[in-house]
Amino acid sequence: MLTRLWAGAGEVLAEYAWRPPARDDGYEAHPTVLDGALQAASPLLAALPGGRMYVPTAIAAARVWNRLPERGLIHVRAVSPGPRDAVFDLAVVDEAGRVAVELAGCRLRGVAAGRAEELQQVTQVLRAAPREGDHQGEPVPFPAPADLLRAVTRHATKEARQEARGSADSAFAPRIKTAIGHWAAHTLARLLPGAREFTPEDLRAAGVRPRYDRYVLLLTDMAERAGLLERTGAGTPNRERRRFTGTARPLEHVRSCAEDFPQWISAIAVYTRCGTHLPQILKGEADPREVLFGEADRHFVEALYNDTPDMRALGLCARSLLVEALGTWPADRPLRVLEVGAGTGGTTAVLLPALPSHLTRYVYTDVSEGFFPRPGPASRPTTSSSTGPWTWSAIRCDKVSGRGTSTLSWRRTCCTRPAT
Repeated sequence: MLTRLWAGAGEVLAEYAWRPPARDDGYEAHPTVLDGALQAASPLLAALPGGRMYVPTAIAAARVWNRLPERGLIHVRAVSPGPRDAVFDLAVVDEAGRVAVELAGCRLRGVAAGRAEELQQVTQVLRAAPREGDHQGEPVPFPAPADLLRAVTRHATKEARQEARGSADSAFAPRIKTAIGHWAAHTLARLLPGAREFTPEDLRAAGVRPRYDRYVLLLTDMAERAGLLERTGAGTPNRERRRFTGTARPLEHVRSCAEDFPQWISAIAVYTRCGTHLPQILKGEADPREVLFGEADRHFVEALYNDTPDMRALGLCARSLLVEALGTWPADRPLRVLEVGAGTGGTTAVLLPALPSHLTRYVYTDVSEGFFPRPGPASRPTTSSSTGPWTWSAIRCDKVSGRGTSTLSWRRTCCTRPAT
């Protein structure tokens, strides 16, 4: 896509080349080129303080004058660069300088991108090497639950408590639920073009897989609460029949949420990605795991579990619990920690600094092996490696016993996802 790039003071000029797809999907300006235009701003973003990752959240105006040429230039001009929000104007021109597309007021939101690599000083450290299998050593008393709860109050910072309280009291939850209701109605209308009423049988006839029946029921209820559906079969054998009562405008609601709740942009990006692919997911044409955790786009979910207000507050609380639990741990006794449902590694990254590195063996597990090559932007352990102060053995949690390790032998277990 981008073939050459020149960066100057507050602006970037880039050359690009691309081959348009054989099928015309009706785009006025193909997103491949527009995404490349946004990527051309990378040198300007890299120069901003904070080392953050930037996610596009809004475009004030888009003007398309001509079809995008196969070869051309992209000009990026910084309007108001900042560590939390950066705004740019973009122009795509052909090789003769004729403007094809202008994007004004492109706003990118900065989110946490993990710690930058720091200079490491390597020293020799004696580390515990616990044997595999069951261990019959004397148990170390675990603090009572009431003591742990009091510890959270002692250890959690004022900032964490404010974060959690602000998250609970904000209007974000009902607003995003309304947006999801619009995504649901939009999806149902796409599955049933021209229909005014429908039943679950109509959706199955349109290709919705039976395994999603309960999920479709949840989506229709959310669309109903958003005022876009109503029941028409109440009191009849066909009580699940519903009628469309309004026009879904999911992008309008998403844009409003992004403007009013910029601190939740990571969650909004994930909801938008899921809503965009929802028809294909329900029909079995797209794998939801690939939509969320594909290598090209999994950074959206990583940011969701690392940079939203509620996850930051919960992470601080989890670390406070761990600090208190380890308060009576013997200074010469190996510590083995098993994290169940580690996922993107957000909780892992928060807990690691609280552990005694010379004593700890930390095992990172999840039901899906897809997480293991890149567990998280902040922690980055690698499968079966011991290149840091912690030993990593990334294995599926349903195969722990099969690797010569009894789950009963773990001294601390962290469950970071609901167990099923």
